Amino acid sequence: MGRNRRHSLPQMRLHSRTGHARVRINGTEHWLGRFGSPEAQAAYDRLIAEYLIKRSGGRQAEPAKAPPPEAPEQTILPVEEPATSQPPAAPQPGLPSAPVPQEITVAELGVIYMEFASNYYRLADGRLSSSYDGMLQAVNALRLFKRLPAASFGPRCLREIIDRLVHAKNSRGKPWPRKSINRLIKRIRSLFKWAVSMEMVPASTWHSLMAVEGLKRGRTSAPELPPVREVPDEIVNKTLPLLPKTVADLVRFIRHTGCRPGEACLLRPADIERVGPVWKWTLTSHKNAWRDQDRVIMLGPRVQKIISPYLKKLERTPQAYCFSPKVSEQQRNAIRKASRQSPMTPSQAARRPKSVRERRRPARDHYTDESLNRCIRRACEKYEIPRWTPMQLRHTAGTEARKAGGSLDAAQVRLGHKHAKITEVYAELNQAKAAELALKLG
Repeated sequence: MGRNRRHSLPQMRLHSRTGHARVRINGTEHWLGRFGSPEAQAAYDRLIAEYLIKRSGGRQAEPAKAPPPEAPEQTILPVEEPATSQPPAAPQPGLPSAPVPQEITVAELGVIYMEFASNYYRLADGRLSSSYDGMLQAVNALRLFKRLPAASFGPRCLREIIDRLVHAKNSRGKPWPRKSINRLIKRIRSLFKWAVSMEMVPASTWHSLMAVEGLKRGRTSAPELPPVREVPDEIVNKTLPLLPKTVADLVRFIRHTGCRPGEACLLRPADIERVGPVWKWTLTSHKNAWRDQDRVIMLGPRVQKIISPYLKKLERTPQAYCFSPKVSEQQRNAIRKASRQSPMTPSQAARRPKSVRERRRPARDHYTDESLNRCIRRACEKYEIPRWTPMQLRHTAGTEARKAGGSLDAAQVRLGHKHAKITEVYAELNQAKAAELALKLG
């Protein structure tokens, strides 16, 4: 007679030769990524949640007769096996395709929400927005209560996550800032608000989470983020000769337009109306596009001089991006070849260039704000220049617009903000004028 074994979940295992994590579910091997990484843990949680849903028969959520009582703090409840099951209903447009079990857990709720977020948080060009990464970060923070029923997730559970974040360190090995923790808590509330709208949890669950206040300045040990200030033009001009020509022109473009770095990376000739002394650049994809807000940037003579060579090269391909890493790499290789001192061997001359598929990391067709920031950071660290970020150029451009006599409304349109209150943060007031007034009045 065989021994009765308790049914356990498939465990994540380390593949020692490659250092990657894997899990075997129903005879199928799933590779998760680098062992111990957040991506591997998120992939494991997703597969386990799908496995639990299939094991439970894929029952649809039934209307609750009464909201379940809130579980005590740090209480982890197992997922119960349903006695009976019914076939899942046909998927409806706009709803998650994964079936919802009757006693949905926090882990299962996170998996279903991220499936919805993968379609919802997308830009006009099909790329995932930064909001998707933020919601994925919120789902990972909920792993502490992944086996807890989602309806039992209450204020004490949320406070437990806040306390752990205050004493934990982020991926860079630094303490979590206060504003980052508050932003993460808002995303967790947003997740449960969506769950209420989908009738996955009772409304009382979300309303109870709203009672938890964010961390207050001076009343927590979480550090404060330093304010983002404008970068002096002297430091920028010292960095430009150390950057590739395409990256340097991209930095100059951001400096004179005041646009977001991610917007400048998507510049295309097809989006520019070259009529009159001032050109108009209409953005098809930007931060506030989901609010039905138009984004038009005026390009003056300085900017026109910067981008004119790129527009001339792309006359036949107006849909291509102006600032391309592929072109930058070709220019860099040409410079290295021209400055080569030793003669090229016959084998090197006969070497066939690698195709895009053969390259380990092929160059993209446009830069991103992350790659641009990384390029500037490496140049500053290598030549011992004070570090600065492309986003500081927006502060410089906004402050310059105010000093030049422009109104707050003009600076708001220039920076593309929905509310003028945000523009006041970027377009800092001229303290020199305040100092002159202090000399006169007191």
